[in-house]
Amino acid sequence: MRHPDFQAQDRSLRKTGPSADGALSRLFDNHPVFMNEPVHRPTHQAAFRALAIHSPDALLSHCTQFAHEILDTLIEKQEVDLTNDYAFALSSRTWAWMLGAPLQDAGQLLAWANAIGALLAFSPAPGCQERASEAAANSWAYIEGLNAQKNAGGVFDITSAELRKIDVEGGPKDAAALLASLAFDAIDGAGGMTANFIYCLLSNPGQFDAARNTPLLISNGWQEAARFAPSLLGLFRCPAQDIPYEDVVFPAGVNILMLYAAGNRDPDFTPAPNEFNIQRPASFPLSFGGGPRACIGRSLAKIQGQAAVQALLERTKSIELLPHQPDWGPTGLMRAIRNIPVKLTGN
Repeated sequence: MRHPDFQAQDRSLRKTGPSADGALSRLFDNHPVFMNEPVHRPTHQAAFRALAIHSPDALLSHCTQFAHEILDTLIEKQEVDLTNDYAFALSSRTWAWMLGAPLQDAGQLLAWANAIGALLAFSPAPGCQERASEAAANSWAYIEGLNAQKNAGGVFDITSAELRKIDVEGGPKDAAALLASLAFDAIDGAGGMTANFIYCLLSNPGQFDAARNTPLLISNGWQEAARFAPSLLGLFRCPAQDIPYEDVVFPAGVNILMLYAAGNRDPDFTPAPNEFNIQRPASFPLSFGGGPRACIGRSLAKIQGQAAVQALLERTKSIELLPHQPDWGPTGLMRAIRNIPVKLTGN
C-alpha cells in the first residue's frame, strides 16, 4: 500500500469505465487517485488545500448545525431512513456548503455523485456508463457555473491557484474538473461511512449504549467502524516495475485490486477482528490507504460521522431499529448500507 512503485491503475487496460468516455475521463484525469508521479503528489497537495479551506472547528460547527437542521424534520416521524434521509443528506449538504453552492442544490449534487459511484460495481447495471457520463458533464459544468457567478466561496480560486503552481508536464489545470471529481469522495464515500457507522452502532446495542453513555467514545467508534465496515473496500494499483514480496512477484503493468477491507479483518493486524468494539484501543485502519497516496478526505469523513452520531444521540431518547433485510448494495468496491429504517423518539 505504501510502496513507492505501486502507482495508479492503468485505465487503458479497462474495457469499460472512465477511460472509455470523454466526460468521465475529464473528471478522473483530474483526480489524484488516478495520477502517477511526478504529477500525483503536487495535485494531491492542491486538492488537500482546497478541502482545508475551512478549519476543522468551522467544519465541525457547520456539520453539527446541518445535522440538527435535518433532524428537525425527522424526529417523531413514523419511520425514518437514516442512510438516505440523514447520512447522505448531511454529506451532500456539507459538500454544497464547501463549494459555496446553494444548500438547496445538495440533492442534485448527491444524484450526480451516486451516478458516478455506481461505476464501482463489479457488474454495473445497464445504462450505468451513460448515466455516469451525463453526471460527470453536469457536475463539471455546475462548478464552472458557480465560479462564473462568484458563488464558489473561495474554494475554486484556491484550487485554481494551487494548480497553477504545479510546474510538472501533464499537471492538471482544470479546477472545476478536480472539484467535481472529489464530489464522489466527499458525498458518496463520506455519506456511506457515516451510514455504516450508525448501522454498526444500532445493530450492536451494547456498543450503542456505550456511545450514548460515554460520548467521548464516538471518535474512537468512528475509527472502529472505518475498520469494521468501510464504505470503500479497496482500490486498484499498478506496479511501475516488477515488485518481489516474499515468494510472490507483482508484475509491472498489471492492475492489482488491493482489498483494504480484508486487511482490516486480518487477525494478525487486529485481535478479534470480526467484533465491532468501540472501546478497542485506537488503531489506524487500512481503509484510507497510507503514505503519499492516503485519502485526502479522511478528516472530512470523520468530522461528518462524529457530528452525525453526536447530534443523533443528543436529540433522541430512543432509536428503534425496525425489522428489515440489510441491503449493502451491488458487489463492488463500494459497500454502504442502503437503508437504516428506524423510529426516532425525541427528547
